[in-house]
Amino acid sequence: MNELVEKLRKDFLDSWWPQEVGKPYEQLFAELIQRYSEPHRHYHNLQHIDECLVEYARIKDELLDIDERLKMAIWFHDAVYDTRAHDNEEQSARLARSLLLRLGIAKQEPEHLDNLSLDYITEVEKCILATRHTERPIGFSQEYIVDIDLSILGKPEKRFDEYDAAIRQEYLWVPDEQYREGRSRIFHSFLERSRIFYTDHFADKYEIKARENLERAIERLE
Repeated sequence: MNELVEKLRKDFLDSWWPQEVGKPYEQLFAELIQRYSEPHRHYHNLQHIDECLVEYARIKDELLDIDERLKMAIWFHDAVYDTRAHDNEEQSARLARSLLLRLGIAKQEPEHLDNLSLDYITEVEKCILATRHTERPIGFSQEYIVDIDLSILGKPEKRFDEYDAAIRQEYLWVPDEQYREGRSRIFHSFLERSRIFYTDHFADKYEIKARENLERAIERLE
């Protein structure tokens, strides 16, 4: 875990503000690490963030439309996570706005915020809200964060099964029959799409395997 945290710390602090890293940024990183290390998280944890960042790194140099707002949204998209709540993404978006505005104030530039402009923060919020997976994402950044978030569906069987089991652990409070029905319904909703992934990059890489994994998981559930 320490190695992963140090890897994430270097990536976090090196990415956006190489000339300005200081205490406020260290504090932001520490708060995010604390949140993603909460004991009830079996999948939505630091490993998930690391896997999302790996997917981001693979597309960053290929696509000029992708910028650091997407990366910031990855860090925040599951910052608030309670399986009994129905507004985790909304709360995560509000948290992102609050903490990023605080960074601007810490830089003593609340009116300008430099790269942390209000437009920047608003785009981060929109990307986070897109991970609700309830409606079609709008624009490249939203499409890519949705696909990055769903990339686990197309991973090799072993990793997909680990993810599937970890989600069950997060919802242990749900009775088995109710869980199986709800989970199966979610998986069917993905299979009913003409394409699970919105971008060509992720569709080409993960679409076929994702459908195989989902069909296999539905067989287990039913």
